[in-house]
Amino acid sequence: MFFSLKRGLATALAGLAVLSTSACATEQVSASPTPVAFKACMISSREGFSDSGINAEAYYGLLQSEAQFGPQVSVVQMGQNATIDDFTAGLKKLVKRECNLIFGVGPQLVAPIRQVATTYPNVNFALLDAAMSKGNGGELNLANVKNLEFDTTQAAFLAGYLSASKAAGSSIGVLGGARNASNYATLWAFRSGVLYFDQKHDKNTVLIGAIGEAPETWNFAGKTFNKQELHDRVGAMVNAGADVIVPIGISGSTIASVIGAYPQVKMVGSTVDWWAQGIYAGQKTQILASIVKRISNTVVVTVGSAVAGNFVGGSGGAWLGTIASGDVWLTVQHQIDYGMGMQTELDSIRADLQNGNLEIPLLPN
Repeated sequence: MFFSLKRGLATALAGLAVLSTSACATEQVSASPTPVAFKACMISSREGFSDSGINAEAYYGLLQSEAQFGPQVSVVQMGQNATIDDFTAGLKKLVKRECNLIFGVGPQLVAPIRQVATTYPNVNFALLDAAMSKGNGGELNLANVKNLEFDTTQAAFLAGYLSASKAAGSSIGVLGGARNASNYATLWAFRSGVLYFDQKHDKNTVLIGAIGEAPETWNFAGKTFNKQELHDRVGAMVNAGADVIVPIGISGSTIASVIGAYPQVKMVGSTVDWWAQGIYAGQKTQILASIVKRISNTVVVTVGSAVAGNFVGGSGGAWLGTIASGDVWLTVQHQIDYGMGMQTELDSIRADLQNGNLEIPLLPN
């Protein structure tokens, strides 16, 4: 893979509108807002609202919106073994509670919301960190479903560059969750960042779990996995020489504790700043950086718009958070020293990515 500096910015996910940072919710939240005749609801993914990741952040955003705008709120938490039928039943439960807007957290909610939103066209839905699609994976626009996505590719590219600089043994391990387009794109961008560092610094980093350009051969745990499986996969990568391990599409404290069993290994967090969260205190010295998504604020903004009567679904309402919009970022140095000049390099690369001087190669079809 060859990188060159060039003009023209290639967008990772075409056709999605970007919400400007001026639309972000204020940090000031009223503790006693005027109640409004609106009900904002949420259903979790299998990981539940205490996952220290996307579900927890989404739920926090729902509570913030309640405090700021005054709607009633209601939630349904799903279990680790939830099936599509279970998700569908949970969504119908929220419909019966007369929810005006129902958030579904993550890709696990795509098929259930497709079914329920079609059955109840007068109820509005928001897919958080996912996009509505047909059963065969093709694009599907429903007027009562709003896609709220995050393009993490540029942040992942930066994380790959940084990880390559800190891989003392020249080996990095990557482990994906579900096999979906978002995780493929993020892992490809991370891999591209590693190769870009190698090109600039004359290094040959082995990317354990993502060798070659065929995503179907990469290391993915799938939609469902248990802690023992994660232990086995991480242990295999450590035994193969990885001293940096990066989970893609696997958030929360479980994977951090699994990697944390190998104190010599660094890790890259996701969704929230792992280093700043108390639940990751036992792994603080191993956290190199985190790819953060502004989940809670996105929920607040979406509820605020819906309460004001401005909900827009379908293709016209699709939203994409990016580094440029301030809704995605790679955290700066915490306890692991990046080394002289590395943050300056990262800042320069970020600027090149944003102004189009540097393009991430396209993921092969």
